[in-house]
Amino acid sequence: MLTDWNMPLMDGLELLQHIRESERHLHVPVILITAEGDRTQVRHAITAGVSEFLIKPFTFASFQKKVRRVLKGAAPRPAAPGATVTQAKTIRVQT
Repeated sequence: MLTDWNMPLMDGLELLQHIRESERHLHVPVILITAEGDRTQVRHAITAGVSEFLIKPFTFASFQKKVRRVLKGAAPRPAAPGATVTQAKTIRVQT
């Protein structure tokens, strides 16, 4: 699933938390798209179990790489409680 961080009614983090709370959807990979680079927000998303991040702006090549990684199972799985920011890979791509 691809979702933006900033959306009306429910942000991407809230959506991610709902997905991870559902046993049926627990292992659905989630790529969070954001222009935010705030470490606190990144930590919250990692703790909630984000699979990957795409930081805006990004290239089509970086998008493809992230999607392929998630589909092949190479992306981080849902994080355990107390996960740290070192468990995520965040790549900034300038276009």
